[in-house]
Amino acid sequence: MIRMLFPLGLATATFVVPQLAYADNWQLHYAINSQSFSDSASIHDLAKDWRNEPTPSGSIAYSRNRVTLGARRENVSVDLIYRQDWIFEFHPDTAQIVYRDKNKIPLEPGQDYRVKLRARALGAEGIRLGFESDANEGWGLRGAVSLLQVSEFQEGRLTGRVAENADGHFEGLGQIDYRYDEDHFLSHLASPPDGYGFAVDIGIFWSNEQYYASLDIEDAWTRFEWEDAPYTRGQIDTDQSSFDPDGYVSYRPLLSGVRGTEYYRPTNFLPRATTGQLGMRLEQWDVSINTFHFLGTLWPEAQLTYATQGRMHYSAAYEAKSDRITLGIASQTSTHSFQFQLGMDNERWQEAHALLINLSGAWQF
Repeated sequence: MIRMLFPLGLATATFVVPQLAYADNWQLHYAINSQSFSDSASIHDLAKDWRNEPTPSGSIAYSRNRVTLGARRENVSVDLIYRQDWIFEFHPDTAQIVYRDKNKIPLEPGQDYRVKLRARALGAEGIRLGFESDANEGWGLRGAVSLLQVSEFQEGRLTGRVAENADGHFEGLGQIDYRYDEDHFLSHLASPPDGYGFAVDIGIFWSNEQYYASLDIEDAWTRFEWEDAPYTRGQIDTDQSSFDPDGYVSYRPLLSGVRGTEYYRPTNFLPRATTGQLGMRLEQWDVSINTFHFLGTLWPEAQLTYATQGRMHYSAAYEAKSDRITLGIASQTSTHSFQFQLGMDNERWQEAHALLINLSGAWQF
């Protein structure tokens, strides 16, 4: 059923876009958005070699990336979209195991390490159909449906423990339930599956001459399906061990379970991302409180924006949970607009645990 929606959405976009192009008062726009956070290690360490020791209490990491190009006329918009999402939820002990393994640091004698990991990843492209109502007494609604073809996906859970045995050597034992387009854990060779899905975004907004507010939920409802998703399920252990040329003990995970392919249709594969804003206009200044809620965590932010007598806007924001500081610049005229924001919690990007990049623009015809 979901597979049939993708060509239907493509056909709809093929019909709508020419209508926008030949109509008066239409807009061409683009946007590049990237938002990443890790409370365990820096984003650079997670993506590369993990050289610095993780924090004792870190348990989540994510990266949410979007590229859109589209057109809009009045209340309707049509976009081409590419999105990539990586989401990790884990126990701090699990981060310690990974860090020590990558850096060839022995585990602490006598320590019992808990293994708990949930990983989700999605790479997809498709069509996004959006609508925004006219404001009625300051109130309005907006929403969008993205019809997506999946090019990459990972979804898995790993639970267990790593502890010393009677001989003083560490052994691991756990359970795995894992689906993927490419096996990054046990190197199971399988053909990438065909995947399709949709994601629904909803929002509400309000404003008057001095105050404004909004609440948006991205991925309020998602549904994806794979006809032949490769999977690995069962028990894994580390009974087999060997020594590398440096004398470090290397453990090879062994699977006692099943592998195959199956029809897979999870509900709400991606977690909801909720963004809120409450602001006030003061002549050339805007003051707002922004919130972002994701994975059960709330990130509050205070933002100050200054508008010059011309077309320029400058903004600065501080997000309290990650200590991220975001600076922005924007320009707006009757025919075009441009905005750029860059936010980090550390002046050295290699050490940043929070990273935000927003770039967007539009032309009015």
